[in-house]
Amino acid sequence: MDKMLEQQKFLDCVKKEIFSNKDLLEIRKGLVYFKNKGMPQNCMYDCLQNLRYLDEEDIILELMDFVVGFCKPELAIYS
Repeated sequence: MDKMLEQQKFLDCVKKEIFSNKDLLEIRKGLVYFKNKGMPQNCMYDCLQNLRYLDEEDIILELMDFVVGFCKPELAIYS
């Protein structure tokens, strides 16, 4: 699939989950889904970085921690 299209789907998914007031671990499942579809770690991190303008910056920062592994090992998305 087109890399730009995949990134847009990822951004749309994360924003939708955040604005639906999904629990942090529920949102994390979406990140795992995109990782399993082949999204590279740096790409996912950069996409999340681009969402930091949202009012829910604290949630975005938590998700970025999951991506880089700054969390409990079992919650790290990329190991």
